[in-house]
Amino acid sequence: MSDIDSGLPVAGIPYTLRVLHLGVQCYMFYDDRVLAFIDILGFRKKVGDTMKDESGAKCENSTEIQNIMTVLREMWFTAKHLDTIAGRKVDGKRVTQFSDSVVFSYPARENIYHILQDVYFSCIATLKEGFLLRGAVVLGKVLHNEEMLFGPAFLDAYDLERNSSKNPRVIIDRKIIALAETRNESVGLGGLTSYDCDGKLYINYVDKLDTGVDIGRKYELEHLGLIINTLNILKKDLDEYDTSTDKRLKNFLSLKEKYLWLKSKFINSLSKFMKCHGSCCPVTSDYCTLVQNWLSSSDKKDVYPCTRPSVISCAQPDNGALS
Repeated sequence: MSDIDSGLPVAGIPYTLRVLHLGVQCYMFYDDRVLAFIDILGFRKKVGDTMKDESGAKCENSTEIQNIMTVLREMWFTAKHLDTIAGRKVDGKRVTQFSDSVVFSYPARENIYHILQDVYFSCIATLKEGFLLRGAVVLGKVLHNEEMLFGPAFLDAYDLERNSSKNPRVIIDRKIIALAETRNESVGLGGLTSYDCDGKLYINYVDKLDTGVDIGRKYELEHLGLIINTLNILKKDLDEYDTSTDKRLKNFLSLKEKYLWLKSKFINSLSKFMKCHGSCCPVTSDYCTLVQNWLSSSDKKDVYPCTRPSVISCAQPDNGALS
C-alpha cells in the first residue's frame, strides 16, 4: 500500500490538500504558477456614480453601469485572449474577475516575457477607458481553476499589491526575474519593465519608447495622449474633491500622490519623445493637439516627490538591473 492509499502524508510534496468528493478520498496539490493580482483604481467611486444621475439625484445610471461593464469586459478579454491574438497560445492560462479585481495565472513553465507582456497590455486596455491599475506579479503555489482560486501565491500577490504597489503600477516579485534569467528569458524584459525610485521593479505601461511594443511615432503619440486624458480626469477629480473630513482629506492626499507619480512618469516619457522626434508633432491628430496643449500649460511644474533610498536610486535598482 502506498502512502497515498494509506492516507499518510506524502513525503517531499508540500502544501498537500485532502479533498472529499462523492465519498471518495483523493489528493489535490497546488500548482507552481506565475500569478498576477490586478486592482482597478477608483472603482469604488465609479460604482458610486452608477447610483446617481448627472444632477446628483439618486437613481440607477445606466450609462455609468455600461462604462464599468466596458472596462471590465475589455480587461477580461485582454487577459483571456491576448496570447491567442498575438499568435502565441499559452497553455493552462486562467483568468478570474471579481468586483474591481482580476487575477490571471500561468504555469511557471511558460515564457516570462509573454506573461509580463499580457500584464502590460491589460494596463493599456484599461488606460484607454480612463482607468489605472495597481497590482503585483508573483511566483508560487496556487490552485486556480474555473471553480476556485486560493493558495500562498494569491495571498502573496494580494499583500504585495496592498502594501507595496501604492501608486498606479504593477510591481514584479524578484523571483519572477530570477526564474527568467535561469531560463535565458530575460532578453526584452528591460523594455517592458522599469525600476522605480524605491527600487521596486514594475510594468512600465507609461513609457512606450522603452517597451519595444507598438513602436512608431504615431503609436507613441497616441499613447501620450491617453496618459494626458487620464491625467486630466485625475486633475478634475482632485479639483472637485471634498476634503471636509479627515478621512476625505486622507483619500485626497492618496489620490494626489498617484496623480503626481503618473505625471512624473509621463514627463519623463514625453521628454524622450521630444528628444527622438523634435518639438514638432510627427502627425496631425487630436492626440497631437493634446500634447501641444499640455506642453503650453503650467500643470507640468508640479511633480512627484521622488525620495530615493540612501543606497538604491532610480538608476541603481536593488540587487542588479536587467540588461
